[in-house]
Amino acid sequence: MPDFNPYVEPLNPAAQYSLKDRAQLVVESCRPWAEFLDPHAFAPPPASEAKLRVGHNVEVFFYNYLVLAMALLAVFAVFHPVRAVLLAATVAVAAVLYILFPEDYQVTDNIVISMPIKHAVMAVLTVLVLVVGHVFALLFWVAVTFAPIVLVHAFLRQHSAAPADANI
Repeated sequence: MPDFNPYVEPLNPAAQYSLKDRAQLVVESCRPWAEFLDPHAFAPPPASEAKLRVGHNVEVFFYNYLVLAMALLAVFAVFHPVRAVLLAATVAVAAVLYILFPEDYQVTDNIVISMPIKHAVMAVLTVLVLVVGHVFALLFWVAVTFAPIVLVHAFLRQHSAAPADANI
């Protein structure tokens, strides 16, 4: 399986990027969409190459798949707006706690929001949103829809460039 550490750097909460920089890195790291969707580049692989091809394409088109997942999530949000708002609020709270204020935050002289408090808040919020807000169902259907799209694309897309050539 490919090593995704260099690919997930913009998504790493410990990385020193602003939200705008993170979004810009993801968009700039996508392969050209014409290359991603080129109909002439799709053909079934020989049996010996199938596993290699899937790994290679997932690595090369990682950010394209990420943008596609976000677009699919946006489409599902049209049909499930309350769940989408709850998910967005949870992501926003996580962004505030871990990206905008990565260090301990002193509210007053006596109150300090430390990392264990941040973890506890996120754990409780996540459980509430997933279970009570039924956001788990939204994420499940996005995953069930998205996984076959990625696997079919990664399986049928012929190699065009080495992963080192990817814009990362």
